[in-house]
Amino acid sequence: MCATSLTLKNDSPYPLRAIVRGADNSLLGELVIQPSRSMTWQDTYGYGSNYSQGANAAEQQGTRSKTPYTVTWQCLAGGDYSVCSFVYSGSLVFAQGCDGTRTCIGSKKEPVPPSKTNPENSPQE
Repeated sequence: MCATSLTLKNDSPYPLRAIVRGADNSLLGELVIQPSRSMTWQDTYGYGSNYSQGANAAEQQGTRSKTPYTVTWQCLAGGDYSVCSFVYSGSLVFAQGCDGTRTCIGSKKEPVPPSKTNPENSPQE
């Protein structure tokens, strides 16, 4: 049995969902990572799994390589933040280091009204 891992670092100002896919586009895992945090994703695979029988049984038993991986960083409200392709086991993957818009629409914080940030801007009575 073999284990592979990726360290996923959310260096963005937004909470993001990291989605890890195999080279065959199979979904391998998802993690929600808060800003300035990192997590380790680990995949364990081997030949002891109980897969279906049939013409493609050998392919279904984990004999195909899942690398390189693709890591898609998604905004929690929807939409891709960034995507890293050709990621190999043991890599450190930064959300800001991947290709994409690197912004989450609709995730902006509401501005504080001027009267609460600066008393001088309060309406005069």
